[in-house]
Order: sequence, then C-alpha cells, then structure tokens
Amino acid sequence: MSRVVQHSQNLRVWIQLAFLAILLDSVGRAQVTFDGLEFDAGARTQFVRHGETNALFTFAVTNKSQKEVVITDVQTSCGCTVAKLAPLPWTLAPQTGGLITFNMDLAGKEGGVHKSGYIFTAAGMFTLNIHAELPPD
Repeated sequence: MSRVVQHSQNLRVWIQLAFLAILLDSVGRAQVTFDGLEFDAGARTQFVRHGETNALFTFAVTNKSQKEVVITDVQTSCGCTVAKLAPLPWTLAPQTGGLITFNMDLAGKEGGVHKSGYIFTAAGMFTLNIHAELPPD
C-alpha cells in the first residue's frame, strides 16, 4: 500500500474517532451530582495537536447540599495523570465550589488515551473520565 493511501486511511480513521469523541464529550458534559457535589461534567475529551506533551482537563465542582461535604482523597487510574485541587481534605461549605484539574502526560502515547480520576467523600467514590485523542503520525 502506498504511503499516500495509508496516510489517507489514517486521517479518515482519526476524523471518525474525533467525531465520535465529540459526540461522547457532549454526552459527558451533562451536570452530574454525587454526595451533594455537582460537577459540570462527568467526562472531558481533549484533541491534542502534534507535539503537545500534556493534556489538561478541568472540572468545576459545587456543593449544592445544605451541609458541608469533604473531599477526602483524589486518585487517578495511572501515574501519567496528576490531579490538582485544593489541599486535602477539601471541605466545601454549602453553595461553594472550586476546580479539579487533571494533567495527563502524553509521552509515548498514541491514538485515544482514556484515564479516570476518582473523587472520594464519606459517601464513597465518584469517577470522572478523561480522554485524549492524539492525531496519527
């Protein structure tokens, strides 16, 4: 198969994956609630350009309950992804909020990369999903 045909097929597959990721991302943008915490989305997708080495995913969280909610821990599904947020334990008074950002290291990765962030409170664990879509070489 010629390089031009192979490149064309790779590009077509990447465009199809990008379209699918857009659809999935729009589904993930619905607000979700766990233990009185409202997240602006349950999932995020990032389309990465050639040469980018990291992808950032930010979620807004608001305590919609009438009581304090304490985020006791945040973990990620892989060491290549790091969470940045207020110091833990993070106590959110009613009607207050903040941001949780995940930084995904893309070194050595290709195609679609899916990771998760796990938010822990006294009520249990809630999962935020992140997806990076890297272009074909």
